[in-house]
Order: sequence, then structure tokens, then C-alpha cells
Amino acid sequence: MLNLDFSLKNFTFGLVSGDYTTDVFGEVRDNKLGVKIKSQNSESESSYPVPKGVYMPGVIPLLSSLRGFPKGEFALPTFDPFSLALNEVQVSIDSEEELNTDNGKQVAHRQRITVSGLSSTMWVDATGHVLREEETGGMLMEVTSREKALDIPEVNPSGHDILSELAVTCQGKIDDPRNIRDLRLQIEGVDPGLFNLSDDFQTVVSTNPLIVEIHTGRIDSSVLADKAPFLAADPFLQVTDPRIVDTSSKIVGSETSPAVETEKLGRWVFESVKKDYAVSLPSAVDVLTVKKGDCNEHTALFTALARAAGIPTKMCIGLVFKDGIFYYHAWPAVHLAGWTPIDPTFGQDRADATHLKLIEGGFERQADLMRVVGKIKITILASPKDL
Repeated sequence: MLNLDFSLKNFTFGLVSGDYTTDVFGEVRDNKLGVKIKSQNSESESSYPVPKGVYMPGVIPLLSSLRGFPKGEFALPTFDPFSLALNEVQVSIDSEEELNTDNGKQVAHRQRITVSGLSSTMWVDATGHVLREEETGGMLMEVTSREKALDIPEVNPSGHDILSELAVTCQGKIDDPRNIRDLRLQIEGVDPGLFNLSDDFQTVVSTNPLIVEIHTGRIDSSVLADKAPFLAADPFLQVTDPRIVDTSSKIVGSETSPAVETEKLGRWVFESVKKDYAVSLPSAVDVLTVKKGDCNEHTALFTALARAAGIPTKMCIGLVFKDGIFYYHAWPAVHLAGWTPIDPTFGQDRADATHLKLIEGGFERQADLMRVVGKIKITILASPKDL
């Protein structure tokens, strides 16, 4: 529900994926956005300050129309219920253009929408209806007649794998990828200033061209000045939940070495969680109950269990090499003497060097990957024996 100025009053958002169900409820009151998240096995609440109100991106064309399409730029606070992220969207309104549509020639205002570094362009008529929209990644949508919209050609889904279609092909060959500890890559289509490329297991050798060396067999030492962010709970990492705490304690047992605790936790997650593709908001408690999912679910559960054991843990998001190409992937890293990547999805106590980290943080940051989807190119510069 919206207010008269199109700002958000309240919302309900639901996501169902296989065995996972998540409902998100939000309400703006007293300059705060209160959000409640409910799943089969957990419930949490969060609050976000919104002194200027908050808007859903979908109302921007209507708001632009209400304001009379003022040329220039303005900013709006927005909330994404999927990523649970409060962002600022930049709106730039240009001059009018004439479009040829299925309904004849129509005058539209061209406006560019940018949020989290991702841009789309819309052509909006005087009443706020979108006539044409070009999205990041090449997606194009146009207004058309009902008959034409419903005249959908038959498509044979066999042979189509969205994960493979989104994957990154590369030049060069990697033999035995699960067992290599050093790899050097040249990467195109990635702005190093917008991504978290440097780490204790990954070094930026050059920025022009962008060359990254991954050395998971040689972890650089580092001091973690503030452990708190890497031990903290959040709505999807229920670190203090008794079910997480008890499970972590049983897996670790009497062990006191963080390195050995990490191995035991990683092995348990690998052996306990069935490998299955899911489109969900990965909640650690839900994964603990369902015990099914892809790399996101494995990473969420391990991160919560490790933090419950007092091991500083962060989530890494990037690419991994498999079957000749790089797939988008998520995995955790724990801080021992330095940040050490592991992969409970692959059952690796130490992640192999084909894990190219692009960003780190919660799963809300996965939207940042859209900046490079369809643009990134990788060339393998050196095999392990050459490093």
C-alpha cells in the first residue's frame, strides 16, 4: 500500500522455492521502516531509518509523471524486499521522444534509473505508463497488444540450463581444478574499484589490464582488528538461535583448535546438506531443518555454525571453475592466521584456486554481480607449475 505521494506505507512479499518459503512484511511508521521476516522455522524483525520516506522502484514512472517530468536528476530512498537492502536510486529525466509502438506513435519521456551501480532506461508516457524499458544485461520490454502478448511461441525447455547460460567462458585450460592452489587470471569487464578483489588468498597483480592471482595454498597473515561483524547474527544468519548453537557445539565437541573446528563444521555441512538448486532467501535455520540447497544454502548454514563456535567467518561471492567454464558461486572464508577460504558445497577444507572472489558480505550483495553478468571475460595466464 502506498501513500498519496507514492511513498511506501506497507508491503507484503513472499517467496516459495521448493521446500523453502519466506514471507517479508514491512510497514513505515514514525520515520522508520519496520520489517518482519517469517519462514517455516524462524522469525525476525529489523528496523531501518527512513526520515524522507521510502519508495519501491516500480513507482518511479508514476512519481515522475506526478512531478511533471522535471528535466534533470533527483534521488529517492528505496527498499528491495528480496535483498532486504535500503538503497538510494538516482533518476535522470531527459527530453521527450517519439516511439513507434503497436498502438501507433506515442510521445514518451526518456528517464534513466540507477541503483547499486545498475542502470535501466525507461520511456514513460504522460500518465506514467512505461512504453519501453531496457534493462542491464540486454533485456528489452515493450508495451504491446494483449493478443500479441499472449501469442507465445512454443519453447522446448530441454537443453536449456540457465546456470550454464549465465556462466563465464574462458580462454585456457585448467587440469584437475579441485586440487590446484595457485592460479593467475586476466579479467575483462570488471571495474576493480567496485569489487572486493584483494584478500589474504587473492592478490591484484595489475589493474590495467586487470590481473588477479589466487593463492589459496599460501594465505597471507592479517590481523582482524574487529571480530564483531564476523561473529554477528542477522535475519538470515541466526547465530544465537539454540538450534544453531546446539548443532555447532555437537559437531565441534571438545575440539579447541579453530582450524580443526572449521574442518569438522565444513565436513558436516557437506555431508548433511543435499545438493539441489534453489531460488530462496537462504536462512541458516531453515537449511538446518530442510538440509537441501545449493552453494547459497551451504554457505549460510556453515557461516552461522562457525560464528556460533566463535570462528570469525565471512561470505564470498564470485566465480568457480567447473567443466571448462566459470560458474557464479558462493563460499565462506574463516579468519585463522588470515582469511582462509573453504567450500562446504564441494567438501573442501581449503577452497581450490579456481575460486575467484568478486564481492563479500551478505547475500543482499549478489545483486552487485549484475554489473558484470554478460560482460566479464577471463583468460588463464598461468598454470600452477608456472607460478
